[in-house]
Amino acid sequence: MCSDGAPAMVGNVKGVTARLYNHLAELNLPTNDVIWYHCIIHQAVLCCKVIDLKNVMDVVVKIVNYIRSHALNHRQFEELLNQVENESGDVVYFSDVRGRSRGKTLAQFCNLIKEIKLFLQMKGKHYPDLDDEKWISDLAFGVDITSHLNDLNLKLQGKNKLIHELLGNVNAFQEKLSLWKLQFSQNC
Repeated sequence: MCSDGAPAMVGNVKGVTARLYNHLAELNLPTNDVIWYHCIIHQAVLCCKVIDLKNVMDVVVKIVNYIRSHALNHRQFEELLNQVENESGDVVYFSDVRGRSRGKTLAQFCNLIKEIKLFLQMKGKHYPDLDDEKWISDLAFGVDITSHLNDLNLKLQGKNKLIHELLGNVNAFQEKLSLWKLQFSQNC
């Protein structure tokens, strides 16, 4: 049984949980065979929030806000993108409320990093992190891991999904994490 914790789902009297327990009791079936999960999608979103990308996100958000929050800066940045014939699009605001926002913001920032550095240089702004190889590696890691988490999130959404499909997606993702951990430990 998988639910989001809403009273209609987990209520002790009229919730789906209570009704399922009562139905199993009427059929003389064991209730301890039922496996209860809090919403799998919520768990995946929480995993994304646990990843410590603060050193990357602070710089990315500061730069994106500098470009997007001032109309003149934004128009000049868009003009620069047109001049260099970049078709990647514009920088994306980050919203901690929206689940996949972090990944989209990081990916777009990474795609536009050369143009962003050029724009900031033209504006006389210097962010030493943009020249730091470790920070760039952390940015790339953030893009990769949030991309994988967003893919998992999408696989967990939609109608007519059965718990075994959802668990299969989660278990496959856990196996990927184990493989990546092994590769990291071997410097691959």
